[in-house]
Amino acid sequence: MLPGSLSVSGDTDDSIPPLPTDLHCDVIDLIADLQDFEVRHFPMVEDDFLDPQKRRKYQWRTALISCAFVCKGWYHRSRHRLDKHVWLWSRRQVKILARRLRQGNNPRDVVRHVTILGTRFADDEEPAPYLGTFAAMLARQLPVLECLTLCNVSWQVGSMHPRCISYLAAFHSITRLELLRMSFQSVSQLARLLSALPSIRAVSCQTVSCNEVGIPLPFPQVALNRSLREVAVEWTAHPIVFFLAYLGTVAPVESLTITFVGPTFVTPSGLGWPCQRLLDAYAGSLKKLKYLLDPDTTRHGAVPGAQTLPSHLDLSHLTKLSTIVIGHLFPSTVDYCWIPSLLSKVTSPVMARVHIILRPRVDNINGFMGGLLDSMEYGRALRLIDSVLSREQYARIPKQGVVFEIKVPDTMRAEMKDAMALRGNWEQFVKWKMPRSDSRGIVHCIEYVSPSL
Repeated sequence: MLPGSLSVSGDTDDSIPPLPTDLHCDVIDLIADLQDFEVRHFPMVEDDFLDPQKRRKYQWRTALISCAFVCKGWYHRSRHRLDKHVWLWSRRQVKILARRLRQGNNPRDVVRHVTILGTRFADDEEPAPYLGTFAAMLARQLPVLECLTLCNVSWQVGSMHPRCISYLAAFHSITRLELLRMSFQSVSQLARLLSALPSIRAVSCQTVSCNEVGIPLPFPQVALNRSLREVAVEWTAHPIVFFLAYLGTVAPVESLTITFVGPTFVTPSGLGWPCQRLLDAYAGSLKKLKYLLDPDTTRHGAVPGAQTLPSHLDLSHLTKLSTIVIGHLFPSTVDYCWIPSLLSKVTSPVMARVHIILRPRVDNINGFMGGLLDSMEYGRALRLIDSVLSREQYARIPKQGVVFEIKVPDTMRAEMKDAMALRGNWEQFVKWKMPRSDSRGIVHCIEYVSPSL
């Protein structure tokens, strides 16, 4: 039994002193902060966070819900933090939230993230007509709402009345739109959605499909102001990617995240690489490029040699690029030489930070550390990275400006320790392979062990 909770009979257990109020608030706030981390990061990972079998997903939100049932004192604090992220999957829930707002049970100044679910079941999409209900009933009722996520939604013709879309313009505080496992009938539907959000600064698309055949020309006009600064793309249909590239003519996009997984960016002949189209469209303003690669050739029908695909990219015209982040989902064996190959394409004179993140996929962690270190030690990747970083374009990188981060779940802690036993720690190993960068003091290494990935 938790201190300060109620016994099964309903009586207080006097033998256990209750936690001080400030301490139980600290416990709840810590769990809530971990929940916020899950909400920010899990929409862009591969595992389905709605699948009840995936117990790693949203474990801290589940813990926060449990805190609300400890006792009355814990309930209000937990409810306050839970209200920060609201999930809606029916018109009834939208009406309940609207009634709470009218009654003064005050999530008005708390709700910062709303997720609209077409269906609660994984790998399925359904229309979400209550998105229109949400826009109409809650316009100007959520003054601090920052992020709107549409998940498992099929946007069909007539599923949302144009007048309801126009109500979204009242949500001036929304700066981020996340589209997760969503389908559009045409690119023009996405254009209308973006036009209705006047303050949007970031757009994220993961597994977004489009029934439109080919590339729509001319592109739908978008009534965006110049506030858009961040774009993220993963497993997204080519018409959508080309439309996002078109937005570069409207707003100066400064941050681009591309998740490169097998055939995601293999386009029909003659259309070019969509990710290259994004780079070309944002070339005049792009300051940060985040590039995530899963080179596994067995997943999702990926083409053989997927790790060679970055060789098609041209980064020479990104003259304002100052930060490049490279993430690698590690299969059992792989050639890491694509990483120095990509870094060698950078010619920006203002490069200040390189961040390389290595982590296993959750379905392939056995032997990860041994395979990683063997590949790094006997392969040429670290030596080649060291050579590339000695070039003129990287001469201005400050101390500890090159970060090598390795992320593993806590279940691999013992394996990491055993694999490192003969090589020292992670930082010693990397610096040993990169003597020139080490002599400049620019290498910084991080070992991150988390409860889950």
